[in-house]
Amino acid sequence: MDWSLSDFVFAGALLSGLGLAVWFVVRGPRDLPYRLAVGVAVVAALLMVWVTGAVGIVGSERHAANGLYFLALGVGFIGAALARFQARGMTLAIGGAALATALIGVVAVIMGWGDDAARYPLDVLGGSFLLAAMFAAAAWLFARSGAKRAMF
Repeated sequence: MDWSLSDFVFAGALLSGLGLAVWFVVRGPRDLPYRLAVGVAVVAALLMVWVTGAVGIVGSERHAANGLYFLALGVGFIGAALARFQARGMTLAIGGAALATALIGVVAVIMGWGDDAARYPLDVLGGSFLLAAMFAAAAWLFARSGAKRAMF
């Protein structure tokens, strides 16, 4: 393994983001479903960035289609900011990230991107759907949190 300075900076940024998320979960709302949702969404986002940067979901890490997964993260982040991190809006934001992640994998297979990989298309669809399922689980937990608050 031959890491450059930019690799260390990238890893530091990922770990800092994870640390901020843990701090938010510990110091943030006392609602358990909301806390779990944040944790699952952060782990899914961290895993997505890590995998696309290290080995790539579509083909190798250098394949341009891997950059599309950052659009899915953008959907989640922008949606979360617009929802002001309220549970009901977070359900839509993170659900949108789940849908975008799954669609990117499907489009990649339809377009034949990454077809030079040994386990194509299972690697593209499997990676995309696993991440989408993690985001969907987080969206479900946000929905549970929002429903719990609406009852009171």
